[in-house]
Amino acid sequence: MILTTNLQIMKRSRRDHEKEDNGGGTTAGNEEDYNCSILRLPEACLAHAISLTTPADACCSLAVSTAFKEAANSDAVWERFLPPDYGSILAHADYPVDMTSSKKELFLSLSEDHVLLHQRTKSFWLERKSGAKCYMLSSSSLAIAWVHYPLYWRRVYLPDSRFEEVAELIGVCWLDIWGGIHSRELSPNTKYAAYLVFSLADESYGLDCPIQEAFINMDHDSQVIAVDYIHTSKNLADQFTKSLSRKVVDSASSEMGVRPI
Repeated sequence: MILTTNLQIMKRSRRDHEKEDNGGGTTAGNEEDYNCSILRLPEACLAHAISLTTPADACCSLAVSTAFKEAANSDAVWERFLPPDYGSILAHADYPVDMTSSKKELFLSLSEDHVLLHQRTKSFWLERKSGAKCYMLSSSSLAIAWVHYPLYWRRVYLPDSRFEEVAELIGVCWLDIWGGIHSRELSPNTKYAAYLVFSLADESYGLDCPIQEAFINMDHDSQVIAVDYIHTSKNLADQFTKSLSRKVVDSASSEMGVRPI
């Protein structure tokens, strides 16, 4: 953190100066004067400086001094780490979120667990390292070809899913899945990766036949990623993930995730 680094440099420089004045020694009085100068820094000043860093830096600054600890734990710091629109996002939560706790506790809560939104069709959480917004869309939020035909797809409960139900592929000659999220819902100046999260049944088949293809669209700009032939079912998931470079096509259950990289 910049502020901490500068203080450490100042401390080393002052000690060098004291050694020259005292023949290489350092007096307790000089150390007390230096420590008092740190304590005299206004908490608001420290809090503002810490808020310009990252959540990880703020946690590291807790060990600098008592003054830094109080500033780093303040609402002024963690309010800056929360998304500006977190209030409106959490207003759509399916279950009430405790907004009376400190901003730090709210941030840690949102980075430790997800919040279901819009009748369990979307999941929201924060990346702890940067505070960037992350989302996952349920299969009901995706446009899946033939999904309403019981011959090809069915809705099932999957214990590992955060959503109540997922779309299970029974068999189809054309696997086409689309999902989208508005860019204004994402954190600005942040690089994101899009995932299609899936699980494979033991009896799954068919993904080793055609070359799979994925598209990433930003307005009218489209990026196409082609997936090579997949020859073995044993490493199917690993090959899919590697080939798509973090854009994955589903086989058994469909969920779309968007998170920073």
